[in-house]
Amino acid sequence: MKTTLNNAIVCSTDYNYAKYLNTLLTTLKRVNSNIEVFVRLVDFTVEQVNEMKLLYDCNFIIDDPNLSNERTLFKTKNFQELGSVYNIKNIKEIRKVLYSPRSFYTCHSRFKTINELLLKNYNVLSLDCDTIVLKNFDDIFNNITHDIYTVKNKDNDDIFSNEGFLLFKNTASNKELLKNINEYLFEKENYLNWDGDHIALHKFFNYNTQSIKLLDVKYKDKQHLDTSIMWSGDGKNKYEQKFASNLV
Repeated sequence: MKTTLNNAIVCSTDYNYAKYLNTLLTTLKRVNSNIEVFVRLVDFTVEQVNEMKLLYDCNFIIDDPNLSNERTLFKTKNFQELGSVYNIKNIKEIRKVLYSPRSFYTCHSRFKTINELLLKNYNVLSLDCDTIVLKNFDDIFNNITHDIYTVKNKDNDDIFSNEGFLLFKNTASNKELLKNINEYLFEKENYLNWDGDHIALHKFFNYNTQSIKLLDVKYKDKQHLDTSIMWSGDGKNKYEQKFASNLV
């Protein structure tokens, strides 16, 4: 297993989303990334865990909250997002924004992994498991001067609008931040709110003492330009053949 001491990339998935995990792990290998990878497997059976271990050389964290896989929760009710992001044209396509309690938990469970690894003295980069990596970015860990790094949004000034890329330096303030975020999300069951992580980041980030750096959009490009470092799975192209063809 390739490792660079005390730096980690983390993501979370349930079995329904495991095909996208292959996207991230395959493209990380393709660009010769040398960062240790931790994958949180949510509600996997023993057989499914063994399947993942045969396929991928990384660290697995087994998490069994035993949550429903029935699609009963809306990811968004925003009419603009329904059309422009999820490309929903009629009521028959509404399942694209219906997610299960397990899916909501899985998304937010990245903060459990971040917390666990900060306590083990790692610097931690959290990525969406459907991220496509185009270029090696290991050097981002070489000179971490800020508490948090994330990707700026071209459309607004919200510093936490791109939770799919969050790099946490190993600091006492970040350990306190993640402790508070995890209590908010999981002890109070706010993980059933899709925006719970966004709310918690704003609620507990200390604007007076903590620093944040916004990186260029090439680290989480939703337009899928060849000049970028990573592509985000968000957006209309996720549901088109053009996006899928670049996984091969």
